[in-house]
Amino acid sequence: MSATQSRPVERVPTDTSLAFVFGGGGARGACQVGMLRELLKLGMIPDLLLGVSVGALNAAVFGEQPNLDGVRKLNDLWLGAPLQSLFPRRRTLRYLSDRESVHPSIPLRKLIGDNLDMRDVADTKIPLHVLLADAYSGEESWFDEGPIVDILYGSAAIPGVLPPLRLGGRRFIDGGMVNPNPVQHAVELGANRIVLLLCGSLTPSFHSKGRPLATLLMGYALTQLSLTKVELANLPESVSIVVLECGTADSIDALDFRHSNLLITAGQRSVERSRERLSQLL
Repeated sequence: MSATQSRPVERVPTDTSLAFVFGGGGARGACQVGMLRELLKLGMIPDLLLGVSVGALNAAVFGEQPNLDGVRKLNDLWLGAPLQSLFPRRRTLRYLSDRESVHPSIPLRKLIGDNLDMRDVADTKIPLHVLLADAYSGEESWFDEGPIVDILYGSAAIPGVLPPLRLGGRRFIDGGMVNPNPVQHAVELGANRIVLLLCGSLTPSFHSKGRPLATLLMGYALTQLSLTKVELANLPESVSIVVLECGTADSIDALDFRHSNLLITAGQRSVERSRERLSQLL
């Protein structure tokens, strides 16, 4: 097991520099399935995968089988798995109770294990880097090897919603808390062409969702978006990037998995809208 902040960062070869960055977004991550399908149809095969939170799971499933069969597997996961049962609404009152988290870790861990054959992050056919946040220091912790169920779980462990990951004497939480769309790290790894699979848009409007928790999550999403805009603004001029936006996801709660089919279709359309800019990356 290793995290890149404690050892030299390995760069990808200069002639293989296309990175797909899978951002976080909870239930909104379904849009990345549609995006992937259309990207492959355009002939775009990445040399490097980066993922955080739900994006890390999508990247891992795709990285294990980086072709249309892998996308079909992801499609089946989002449309067939009991995702809504991961965060049952009947436990809402637990947010007010004296406990570490509202939901247990076992259902998400099982979902991850049931949808991956590999056991280590390093086993993907395309190099994968997964972002977690150190619960004590708040620093980014990147893993390109290690127990995959643990690491993917930790990358999605929203504080208070899920228990933190305890691994190697450390505690980790959802990497999206510190960097929801880590494009800068792709540059540090040597990529000069990047596709960001964004679970939302860069210009969402804030509005009350009618439920305090949902409105709170929307406010949290806006905070994450500000971090993303800083990342994008500080990219070197030598880097070409296409941000695939999915505006449909802006109006969907991050813990509401009932809209996957709608989001998958919206993800496909986002690639269609960006076809000309994507062709410049080929």
